[in-house]
Amino acid sequence: MLLFVGQWIRGLILGWVVALIFYLVKRLLARAFGQMNRPVDMQKSKNNSSDIFGVPKGQAPDQNVVETIWVGMTVSQLIAAFGHPQRTEKKGTQDIWVYTNITGHGAETAISLDQNRVSDWQNHV
Repeated sequence: MLLFVGQWIRGLILGWVVALIFYLVKRLLARAFGQMNRPVDMQKSKNNSSDIFGVPKGQAPDQNVVETIWVGMTVSQLIAAFGHPQRTEKKGTQDIWVYTNITGHGAETAISLDQNRVSDWQNHV
């Protein structure tokens, strides 16, 4: 019986030591690479000073642009995603930026800008 209790205590201590090693390795990795395993909601700052895409105010939104278009996209985001247009047109209060082969099918895409934000776009064959 005493032998069984001795082995049990040894196993318990060994388990604590292994758990401590894993904890220290986890802290070391978190310090080296940052908090990568935290949920996205916890990574956001507590002060809600960001736009709807999670970009903090004052930071250039161009860093989060993917090659797509959406209503409300700014001119700087549009340029970051697709570059400068092949030509521009003026239609009333709107600016029309025309890109060639933006879809990859050889068609022209006309993007309507109202107050330096995308309001509409059309693909022409």
